[in-house]
Amino acid sequence: MFIREKTTRNRSTGTSYTKHQLVRSVRDGSSVRQEIVMELGKLDIDRSQWKRLAHALSMRLSGSDSMFEADDKIREIADEAITNYFFVQGSKSERTEILESGDFQSIDLSSVSASEVKSLGPELLATSFYDRLGMGKVLGECGFTDKEAALSKAVICSRLIEPGSDLSTWRYLGSNTALPELIDQSIASVPKDPVYLIADTLYENKDAIEYGLAKREAELYPGARLFLFDLTNAYFEGRALGNDLAHYGHSKEKRYDCTLVSLALLVDDRGLPIYSRIYPGNQSEPETLADVLESIKDLLKLGLFTEDLPSVVMDRGIATRDNIELVQSYGLPYLVIERSDKAKKYLDEFKEARTSFTPITNSADETIYLKDASDTDTNRVLCISERRGTKEQAISYQGTARFIADVERLAKSVRAGNYVKPKTIERRIGRLCNVHRSISRRYSIEVVTDENNKATDVILREKQDRIDEAKTLYGAYVIETNRKDLESEEIWRLYMTLTKVEGAFRALKSDLGLRPIYHHLGRRTAAHLFISVLAYHLYSAITLTLSEAGDTRSISTILTQLKTHSRLTVMLTDDKAQVHHLRISSTPDPAQRKIYEILGVKDPLKRQKKIVAKL
Repeated sequence: MFIREKTTRNRSTGTSYTKHQLVRSVRDGSSVRQEIVMELGKLDIDRSQWKRLAHALSMRLSGSDSMFEADDKIREIADEAITNYFFVQGSKSERTEILESGDFQSIDLSSVSASEVKSLGPELLATSFYDRLGMGKVLGECGFTDKEAALSKAVICSRLIEPGSDLSTWRYLGSNTALPELIDQSIASVPKDPVYLIADTLYENKDAIEYGLAKREAELYPGARLFLFDLTNAYFEGRALGNDLAHYGHSKEKRYDCTLVSLALLVDDRGLPIYSRIYPGNQSEPETLADVLESIKDLLKLGLFTEDLPSVVMDRGIATRDNIELVQSYGLPYLVIERSDKAKKYLDEFKEARTSFTPITNSADETIYLKDASDTDTNRVLCISERRGTKEQAISYQGTARFIADVERLAKSVRAGNYVKPKTIERRIGRLCNVHRSISRRYSIEVVTDENNKATDVILREKQDRIDEAKTLYGAYVIETNRKDLESEEIWRLYMTLTKVEGAFRALKSDLGLRPIYHHLGRRTAAHLFISVLAYHLYSAITLTLSEAGDTRSISTILTQLKTHSRLTVMLTDDKAQVHHLRISSTPDPAQRKIYEILGVKDPLKRQKKIVAKL
């Protein structure tokens, strides 16, 4: 394609007009003719830039971006030209229909204005995937009335579009959103209490809803090979004294000042959620597995997996020896990083890892070293990750510095005579070693006494063999599986899909309003978390669809790009002094149009017109 300049002359006035066109050459038999692709008006850029602009427009029309768009001027002209192009193309397709069934009026152009401008783009995306996943049908099978199903749709889609508390959801539904127009029932002016109550109703039907969605998603997105299971927690704002789920525990986000609630989540290797369960914040990770295995057993009864059973993948926090045996008792394959420090058992092998292990490269161009250490009953793979090793080493150095500083403070107090009884000092050393449990094993601490058995100093000594051992095992781990059909690299790559469940937790916490939690009742807390899990069904389905199309954009980026696509009312007055209101959807810009095309989203809202008054 190239840009052509065309000059025309007005015969009456003698005035010359210049315009530019994007043109392409088309072969017609043995000859070549030029075809106008789009009119560009008069360009305000140097002729030397025409070729770059033509390339940028050509790439835009093919659905891609050009490197020349780094030039602000070219990008600005391309934006305007493509917007006009799609508007004209749409107008051409509608022209025949308008001429045949159009309602022509003489309008006072100075009277035209717009009102009730509502966000439409994110709402179209959310409701489209809600319908695609058949959530409404699942709720109907659970006995929801039409009104309850409509409010459920509003609440779940709101959590994806504008995540927050139940109160913020209620406020959002009454704000500048076109979501009520996309839902069959009227929910725009719903009171606050029904929003809380519908969350409770959804949670009361949790298992039936999750099983229904799992079955539907297995039909839409077949081919799950793995079940990825993990546990996370979220913190409460306030003391939550009356909340039976609020307990202090090990916070994943280091919020030890707050009470917590725990969420167990099972997803497949594409990131699609399968099962969730809410526990008190002090829930031990290993104790949650039995519930998950029972849910998998129920899913298998539904016939979701007609071929090979999917493998259960767990992190070391859950994979106790008893839990591994429990998984085996259900007849399921498993992959885990062994909970006990099995890496020490293979210390000699890890010392020679970089010369005797097999190096492979992951998607981030990081080198991983692998070695098969299988026995007759179990496949084991020894792994060393350089990036993981660097991270563990940095954490160890920080912990060591804190430990040494604490020991030095104690020694300073002893030298100052603040502590003289050896047993008192030994108790303080014991507490200190308990705080720095992993680091203290690499050192010995001696209490120095005088002839009167009074303490005069504290001396810290390194255990060099323990320190050398720790350095060798930075980044080292052992993967165990009962699958005999896999090679070492296959086992490692399957295990690394556990990042899918970690990604699910990140999405729930950062994009879907899981935290913080303000509820004072346990059942309301559980309902709040379950709404986020349901919104994650939409989130993961959208993400998977984008991924299958080769689009790597995040959901937050997509939602931001769609925000300017609106629903609005155009007001105008005709020559009979009648005031017309037209409720229409704005024309999506090229970027929005492309998103809708990739995700298969269509606007179901029709143009609405009415005469509201006569002046």
